[in-house]
Amino acid sequence: MTVTVTAPAPAPSESSEPPGASSPATSSPPSGAEVVRTASFELAKNYGFDLEDDPLRPSSRNELDFDYYTTFGTMFRTQRGARMILLKHSEKGSYQTCATVTRYTTEIDPSSIVKGGQICILAANGLVALMDISKTDGDPYPETVPSKITVWSGTYQ
Repeated sequence: MTVTVTAPAPAPSESSEPPGASSPATSSPPSGAEVVRTASFELAKNYGFDLEDDPLRPSSRNELDFDYYTTFGTMFRTQRGARMILLKHSEKGSYQTCATVTRYTTEIDPSSIVKGGQICILAANGLVALMDISKTDGDPYPETVPSKITVWSGTYQ
């Protein structure tokens, strides 16, 4: 004898995923968000920035969303619950790409980035950013990194 039990599907909750889990591949991609600020600057070693700062500019404060860290090694790193993604050259840097790609890390070796590289930064408060890097001198660990930052009001958390 075969018994089939049918139960109603549970109602979707606002956040059924544990913190840090990636969205399933079948979810619809975000359509976009409003650009809340942009900035272009040379990011020097031991400086960083917070995505919510307005104006967005380099700072030497501790505990920034993103910084060019050189105390114990040289790396780009995120803090305060932020995470980042080094985009492949085949990926177009946009809000949609940054909000859907899930190759998260908290550290990136600057020598792995070539001219035209892009890094997505996802802040713990939901802001989404794209960092366009125009490193040109061939130095794997330059004193400054020419950068253009675009921050969206994203809903990604």
